[in-house]
Amino acid sequence: MRLKFFVIVLLLIHIPTVAALQSAALTVGKITVGDWSLKEVSLSLTAIDREQAQWTLKSASLRLPPPFDSVSAFQISCDAFQWRDRFLQCRQGRGRIESKQLHSPTFDFSLQVQDQQGSIRLDNLRLFGGRVSVTVWEQEGNWRVKGRGDAIDLADLHKQIGLDQLQNLVGAANLAFDLRGSKAQLQELFIDALLKRVSLQAGNKLAGEAITLATTLRASRQPKQWHWRSDADFREGGLYVEPVFLEANEGKAISLSGEGVWRPGSDEINLHSAVLRHPSVGELDAVATLGLNSAPLLRQARISARIPDLTTAAPIYLTPFLEAGAFAGLAPAGRLDIGLSMKSDAIEDISLDFSGLGIDDPQRRFQVVDAEGKIDWRPRNAAVSSLGWRQLKLKAIPIEAGRIEFITEGQQFKLQQPADIPLLGGQLNIQRFSYAAENDDTDVHFSGALHNLSLEQLSQALGWTPLSGEISGRIPSVSYRNKKLELNGKLTMQVFDGEVTIKKLASSGMFSDFAQFYADIDVDNLDLNAITRKFQFGSIEGRLSGYAHNLYLENWRPVSFYAWFGTPEDDDSRHRISQKAVENIASIGGGGAADAISRGFMRFFDNFGYDKLGFGCYLNNGVCQMMGVEPAENGYYLVKGGGLPRIDVIGYNPRLDWNVLLQRLRRITATDEAVVE
Repeated sequence: MRLKFFVIVLLLIHIPTVAALQSAALTVGKITVGDWSLKEVSLSLTAIDREQAQWTLKSASLRLPPPFDSVSAFQISCDAFQWRDRFLQCRQGRGRIESKQLHSPTFDFSLQVQDQQGSIRLDNLRLFGGRVSVTVWEQEGNWRVKGRGDAIDLADLHKQIGLDQLQNLVGAANLAFDLRGSKAQLQELFIDALLKRVSLQAGNKLAGEAITLATTLRASRQPKQWHWRSDADFREGGLYVEPVFLEANEGKAISLSGEGVWRPGSDEINLHSAVLRHPSVGELDAVATLGLNSAPLLRQARISARIPDLTTAAPIYLTPFLEAGAFAGLAPAGRLDIGLSMKSDAIEDISLDFSGLGIDDPQRRFQVVDAEGKIDWRPRNAAVSSLGWRQLKLKAIPIEAGRIEFITEGQQFKLQQPADIPLLGGQLNIQRFSYAAENDDTDVHFSGALHNLSLEQLSQALGWTPLSGEISGRIPSVSYRNKKLELNGKLTMQVFDGEVTIKKLASSGMFSDFAQFYADIDVDNLDLNAITRKFQFGSIEGRLSGYAHNLYLENWRPVSFYAWFGTPEDDDSRHRISQKAVENIASIGGGGAADAISRGFMRFFDNFGYDKLGFGCYLNNGVCQMMGVEPAENGYYLVKGGGLPRIDVIGYNPRLDWNVLLQRLRRITATDEAVVE
């Protein structure tokens, strides 16, 4: 930095010196250098013939570059002045600047010029509520500016400079700076700042409270580029950067350091290294190229993060991003390492390496216990990943320890090889599973088999009345495409010593507000005694077969079906029915009653014989068209008696509102009593 006002001094140095000269004065109308200008400048020297001369520089106005306002007056005086050949020195100087930015505009001043070098020092300049000192050296075109500021009032700084993007800025700052250059070119700089008890706000996206922050910046010019390094320690206070809130305290400062290069004329910065360290939470390293004046901001980046325990990291860095979504309230735990590459704000690849991973969903949709693995993903190239776990839970269904290996590529996912997963005391064998997403559509394919899954464990997990039996069967193909789920083939379950088969299973809009479900269900030779014991319906001995065909549900509520369940034609098992079961069947039929003759026996016997029983319904438009095992006078038989003592149950309502029928079924399952109508 060139000391421009030296020019005026040097003019006086070259005035011919004579013994009689006691004083001299020079007046200049205007001096302009770039955006700086002085008007009505006067320089006077007194007692020139003495060893200690005095001089004074006055200016009516000094105009500074924006954002500062005009300075009304600028004056420097020196009480200890030496002047001889090629030497000029001012000691014990005082200066004064009148400006609305400066509350106390006086400062101490010293100056020395000798041969081709000079220095100037300003001390005790009261600026922005604090004190500032600056020293400038120059020698043969090389210069240095060094200074410091103490107790700078940030509220006053904000008021005077006007940082429009910030509101409510308060606090204090201490800073030191050191700049070096040659002629008009800056070569090196160093800035060291300590911000204390700082509070600030920038809209709803940035806020800080009682912040203590220490930061340094070093930069040096190299051939065709600048090399820089910065370090910052967030030592105390709270900082909110939407949506993350960071809190630091003594002994656990959050630190951020970085270094890189910038090429003048380029619109990007190369970040060679950036390191974020959050004690007891984790570390992040990054290498990146950042855009300055044009999008995208992130041109290229490689980021890695090490999180020793998600229990402490997730509430700070993950939970805020999930609060407004479907995964609000998730509580993950375990170790996680992340590797991420980006280009033009798009992810190029990502790697997740984790162990001891646990996830609790407050909505109880799923749970992960002690998972470990490595997941790699790339948008255009296949990557192999693996996942193992001690236990998973989907809804309330537990999945025991297992492991799978799979391949990911873009929005595609598929198993690398078949997997056997322990499930409900049996095994789920997955022969094929693939997932692909394109635009708004999803394409899923599955094939495999179920081996001996326990219905008892399933019913306990789902909170049902405990069931007995097993689910087994081969699943040739399940597909989900165009938002429609289809089962190709059939699923067979061995339950209650019989068999239940599900065919033509399909669903559309499963994840929408209008889910639709279709299926055909066949029941073959179930043990009625085992069923009725489980559901406290009353005891019935015999077998049961039937079907529910063309079953159609909307939002999981039946809309239409054709169903029949009754005694198989070839059933030769013992047929007995308890009084409680008779009453419950009668209440289901609606308007039905035990035959008048048969009812006379009910008070004497707990169990009766029957020939066959059955119940059918054709549901359409909310009405169930009822049917029994055969016609009866003015009705239909729900139970056709046989043997002694025998009982007949007859239904008289051929049509029954579906909601009324559901209410009667709920009443039977909710109480131990039923009313014979």
